[in-house]
Amino acid sequence: MNERYEKPEIYQIKVKGILAKKWSDWFDGFTITAQDENETIMVGTILDQGALHGVLAKIRDLGLPLISVERLEKQTTRKRIMKKFERFTVRHPIGFGFILIVLYS
Repeated sequence: MNERYEKPEIYQIKVKGILAKKWSDWFDGFTITAQDENETIMVGTILDQGALHGVLAKIRDLGLPLISVERLEKQTTRKRIMKKFERFTVRHPIGFGFILIVLYS
């Protein structure tokens, strides 16, 4: 593939089983979130297709069944981040618009 067409993308990978957050470094800084359904969701930036195959090989080597691999659109990613902090969000009206204050816990 031509180098100019490859650019870093954000991926969400879902696997069966629970991975501890300490595996984040081994998976190139991915955010690792365990779900109640005995599943783990990993989200992170992948530089190119070779790097994606490398991450998938690590999942295979751990023996974790792969559920899904999804490339996230930048807008979708922003929506997911805002949803995560939704319960900490306070909106104040100002003039004709609103400002959004996100409180981090």
